[in-house]
Amino acid sequence: MMKLLLDECRVKLYKEERSNRDIINEIVTAKQKEGDDDRFVVCDLGDVISKVQRWRKLMPRVKIFYAVKCNSSEPLLKVLADMGVSFDCASKNEIEAVLKLGISPTRIVYAHPYKPVSSLLHAKYKDVSLMTFDCSEELFKVKEFYPSARLLLRLLPEVEFQAEVQFNGKFGCPLSDVENVLRVAKQLNLNIVGVSFHVGSGVQDPKAYVPILHQSKKVFDIANSLGFVLNVLDIGGGFPGHQGSLKRFEAMSTVINKTLEEMFPPSIEIIAEPGRYIVASAFTVVAYIFGKRCHSNVTCMYGKDSNRENSMSSNHETSTTYFLNDSIFGSFVDCCLCRPGSEEYTPNILRHKSEDKLVESTISGFAPFDVLNKSVMLPDLNVGDWIYYENMGAYTMSMATSFNGISVPDIMYHCLENLWHDVYSDQRLYCTKRP
Repeated sequence: MMKLLLDECRVKLYKEERSNRDIINEIVTAKQKEGDDDRFVVCDLGDVISKVQRWRKLMPRVKIFYAVKCNSSEPLLKVLADMGVSFDCASKNEIEAVLKLGISPTRIVYAHPYKPVSSLLHAKYKDVSLMTFDCSEELFKVKEFYPSARLLLRLLPEVEFQAEVQFNGKFGCPLSDVENVLRVAKQLNLNIVGVSFHVGSGVQDPKAYVPILHQSKKVFDIANSLGFVLNVLDIGGGFPGHQGSLKRFEAMSTVINKTLEEMFPPSIEIIAEPGRYIVASAFTVVAYIFGKRCHSNVTCMYGKDSNRENSMSSNHETSTTYFLNDSIFGSFVDCCLCRPGSEEYTPNILRHKSEDKLVESTISGFAPFDVLNKSVMLPDLNVGDWIYYENMGAYTMSMATSFNGISVPDIMYHCLENLWHDVYSDQRLYCTKRP
């Protein structure tokens, strides 16, 4: 088992469960004493550990190959690796990031249907043999540069269900093309070992997996008739991971377990590529209000002003814009650009009274069109207040840019002590204080 060494550990352990708000308050108080107003991220590794444990309880037959593209923070990957989780990598750099953790190449699936030749050769050199494809053209490339690769044919779902992110047919082999593609693979003497698919990121309907599993069974039958012996089924991702989605995940697991039992014997290895499920609810983005604008005839107020009440007595404030030191080019790429209109991410005020009057507000980032929340009801806030967003673990840091000089935020890791020791039983080897 790979270990988190003392000089690498940045995880603060808590003996008793604490609320997300309390932990953020503790960090903000320390930052204010130092005059530090940089945004930051809080990661609950205990949430990640619990998610893996829950998956293994509800779907014991399905092995986790975590989608590295979703969130590649190193302490996260280390904990997952130490729990025996395998990895879905979509590029040469992701493969390297996982191999550096000491992970066996047999615990990696190169899950991109189209691979640059340099990446294909790198996978060959590193003995990462399990990979996906979805067309005949890719097979000729594999034949030339990695003929011993173990190949999963990625299917295009015939039936689409509502999902947060649809792939719109970009990846996947239509069922009508499967036999021709497999015949090409047979002629090239390539090693087809199984089938893969993806129903879409954040799929809403638990039944979304049923029709594509039936498709997969048809491919197994076609492959067997051509002389292939398939023994791997990759059911992809799409599993919900935000707070409050447990019932939907339980419903999905029930449907998947039942369908797998009916259609695929125990000799077939079942793997999956969850991303959002593992990390979405574990990460919280915390940002600082550095500007404020009142939309009316009133003068904009910055910070606390003793004359504020008098200056506003003759005017009626209709709305307020707050400017955060984060951006749709920072932590909010996924929810604002890839999933516009999503209501999953809502602002939480760190310190305010429940009786405070709420005012229609806009939360903006740096650029002129950089709007995080177009219309949201908030109490009257000031420059220097902090706002936090939960369920921010998926496709946030991994998609963030440095546009407008946005810096990479610090990530503060914490974990409930008993969950930490579920993974690391030798307490002497691990740090309990953040350096």
